[in-house]
Amino acid sequence: MRQSPETLSDSEDARSLKISRAIWLPILCSLVLVGCGGPKVDGLLKHGSGLLVSTSAELMPDANPGAQKLLFGSIVIPVEVKIDKSAQDMTITLFSEEALFDTEKYRTVENEFDVVNAAGEDYSPPIPLLKFPMNIGDSWSWKGQMVTAPTSRKATAVITTTDDQVDMGSPADALRVDVTLSMESGASAPAMRTLTFWFVKGKGIVKRDFGANTSRVPATAATP
Repeated sequence: MRQSPETLSDSEDARSLKISRAIWLPILCSLVLVGCGGPKVDGLLKHGSGLLVSTSAELMPDANPGAQKLLFGSIVIPVEVKIDKSAQDMTITLFSEEALFDTEKYRTVENEFDVVNAAGEDYSPPIPLLKFPMNIGDSWSWKGQMVTAPTSRKATAVITTTDDQVDMGSPADALRVDVTLSMESGASAPAMRTLTFWFVKGKGIVKRDFGANTSRVPATAATP
């Protein structure tokens, strides 16, 4: 049975539409921030185009960072690093000549690596430093409380991820995470603070900066 010219035209149009969809659909998917495949991050603000980190096991963010030193402005203090792990939590304790200098607490949960306590404050809920899967360049938001017993303040944060390098005696590729905090201050404008963490694959948080000239860096790093 021969098809009419109109039927042939309709078939050609349908075939052209299928071809067009096959060509353009993957392109359109790549332009959608969260959809058509790729990492899906809760609370995503920006979808990065950098290296994909699929799981925590690829990065090992809770690994022992090794020998460290503290920088207080121009003062350099070598420290002993003690790592305590229990269930999901990891605590980094820094000692110098048996004197306790600082502690940091982190938590590994499904598809996240969070900071629980840093810079003398608890974060409730913990702030997600990493979300898996993720691309370097992703950013997301957080909302909760900053607690310095017995005081609690409402706070928000934007977490951003970028490529960077860390001096570990020689340059090492690192994933840098900046947490820009905005907190109640009792004034008309919120108080601001930035916490920065550097992760090196298989070596954990090898460097962190909590502002106010307070940093933890590798013992082999050059001292300013």
